[in-house]
Formats: sequence, C-alpha cells, structure tokens
Amino acid sequence: MNIKQCPLCRNDVVQGTAMFSAELGDGVLVVRNVPAVICPVCGNKWFDHDTMLKLEAVADNARSRHALVEIITFDAA
Repeated sequence: MNIKQCPLCRNDVVQGTAMFSAELGDGVLVVRNVPAVICPVCGNKWFDHDTMLKLEAVADNARSRHALVEIITFDAA
C-alpha cells in the first residue's frame, strides 16, 4: 500500500497493526493485530487488498457457522 499521507488530515502515516471489527447479522467478529497503514494523528486506518480478502474470508467463515462472538488474532486467521 502506497499511502504516505492521510487523505483526511494530511499527516504522515505509519505501518502498524490495528483491530478490525464487523457485524455479522446476529454476531460480531473482532480480528486483532491486523497489518495496516495508520494515521497517528486522526486514527484512521487502511488495510491492503490482500489483507481485506483474508478478513472477508474470516468473516464469511464466522457467518456460516452462525458465530455470535468471534475474536481472533490475524496470524491465526
């Protein structure tokens, strides 16, 4: 991902990890330690395409199992 400045506040961004969460109808998915580009000033975060594909697969899996609460780390995904 080639974002060097936050498109919202124009501050420099850094590589790091962030939490991703999604509502799955009746359930909730939380994935910790997801690689991301993060703005240290406004807190916005962006995930690259491959990371999003993996997150979508994790969400689809949790949804298909009708998980009410699913909390995992990205490395285990």
